[in-house]
Amino acid sequence: MMLDLNSDTIVLRFAGGEISPDIVQLQEIADKVTSVERLLEPILAQDSQSVKWEKTFIGLEKVEPGSIVFQFKLKQHSAIVLASLITLTDAIRNENIDSLPQKTVNEIEKISKFNSKYNCEAELGAGTGPNTMTLAKFGKQFSPENIEKVKGYTTVYGWIKWLGGDEDKPKIELVLHDGEKLNVEVREEDLSNYRAHSYIGVSGNGVWKGKDLKLVSLEAKEIFVYEKKPINEAFADLRESFKNYPLQSFDNT
Repeated sequence: MMLDLNSDTIVLRFAGGEISPDIVQLQEIADKVTSVERLLEPILAQDSQSVKWEKTFIGLEKVEPGSIVFQFKLKQHSAIVLASLITLTDAIRNENIDSLPQKTVNEIEKISKFNSKYNCEAELGAGTGPNTMTLAKFGKQFSPENIEKVKGYTTVYGWIKWLGGDEDKPKIELVLHDGEKLNVEVREEDLSNYRAHSYIGVSGNGVWKGKDLKLVSLEAKEIFVYEKKPINEAFADLRESFKNYPLQSFDNT
């Protein structure tokens, strides 16, 4: 089934284990009513800065019995909001949530703790009735205590795709040489010192997923600009740098 980008309904469902409306505290249910907003608003702000969340979202439309199911109605810009939902659910399915805005990651971790408490899964989807499509499911794997991470100091190189991020955590999205994207935490003043499509190097404190040692975040301590050159020019510069060293051989191979 293909996702209908004209759909105006987002669904958040909690199912399995011990979950049911009669055992979940009312305060917890009220908190989950605003989960979709906390999940999607930072992504929308990052990807579509001209579209404001409060102009797209009506809010809770329906709470179904049995397992806990929330339906949320969109009033406009539904295709843009659903694109943000796809960004979110792709990251969840690929277990790459560190590529998302920090406020979204915080909410995913919070939901994972809820899932762990009630031994259930959260499902995110869109549509109504038989046309509802589930885009991602997750249990407790994103609880902070269940995420194995490795930390260290590193340097990476790439070009800036965008600058911005949350007010409390300004970020640069860097596209690395292998095409991977990396969110780099920077200082507020760094946002005015660099521009999109600039090539930069960044040194700082990195975090790698323990599972596959993929670099997922970086806190910048030093940023430096470099000029991307053809390989023959790069080797010529390298030769010049080493001309006073007694190297036996140095060529382009």
